Amino acid sequence: MSFLRRPGIALLVLLILTIYGFDAHARRRSLSTPATLGDQSAYLGYARQLYESNYTVVEERNRMPVFPFLLSLIYRPRQNS
Repeated sequence: MSFLRRPGIALLVLLILTIYGFDAHARRRSLSTPATLGDQSAYLGYARQLYESNYTVVEERNRMPVFPFLLSLIYRPRQNS
């Protein structure tokens, strides 16, 4: 009997995650947060500096270092920050 409950639980979790995903996507489209609100622009600026300095710039150490590095990998000079 326990093997019948596991697929039911997995299906319930999948259903909840699907509903959450649709709701998060709808909120993202209707309530877009500008980069200037919070520290998003700081991370974008740091990624731009990393790219332009060929990864020799050192920024404040109170930020997570991997996120700006990953952003700098997809940065292109024609993009606006």
